[in-house]
Parts: sequence; structure tokens; C-alpha cells
Amino acid sequence: LPVNRFVLDGELSIAIGGAFSGMSLMVVNYIFFVGRNELLSAVSLAVGVLNLGLSYVLVQRSGAVGAAQAYMVSQFVMFVATWILAAKCHPMPWLEVARRARPAAASVQNP
Repeated sequence: LPVNRFVLDGELSIAIGGAFSGMSLMVVNYIFFVGRNELLSAVSLAVGVLNLGLSYVLVQRSGAVGAAQAYMVSQFVMFVATWILAAKCHPMPWLEVARRARPAAASVQNP
């Protein structure tokens, strides 16, 4: 059976972009908690501009698949930027677990 290119590339890009979007929603609450919504607005605006530029270039190049790829890249950038911003605004609990485990691991290696 011939498979449409959009089914393979486009839908996969949309699914991965949706996963990145969900991951950014997991950490955005730390920014809301400390009341730094203006920083989140700036990140969202910057990622929106990035998405417009990527969409313009990639749609001309690959059509609908390019739009899906632009969405995926933009959501990845949004996730990374939100993670970094949240980590600067409020300590992440999973990072604290890693910090506590590091000295314990060093004491086991150097008795």
C-alpha cells in the first residue's frame, strides 16, 4: 500500500510536538506559583515568532509536513525555555533528589 508522506512525517511531528507541549505544561506551574507570569509571556511571544518564521520557511519547502515540523520544533523550544525559566524561578523537586543522591554516591565510592 502506498503511504502518504504526511501520514508518516506530518502526523509523527504533530504527535511529538503535542508531547513537548504537554511536558512544558508540567513545569509551567512553577512559574505561576512564584508569580513571574510576565517572563512566561515573553517566552511564549518569542516562541510564537519563531513558529511564524519556521512555518513560513518550512511550508514553502514541504507543505503541510513543514507546518507540522515547525510546530514540533516550536513546542520543543517552548518546553526547554519553560524548563529553564521554571528552574530559575523555583527549585525543582526532582533536581533536589539528584543533588542529595550525588554526595551519597560519592561517599560509597570513597569510603
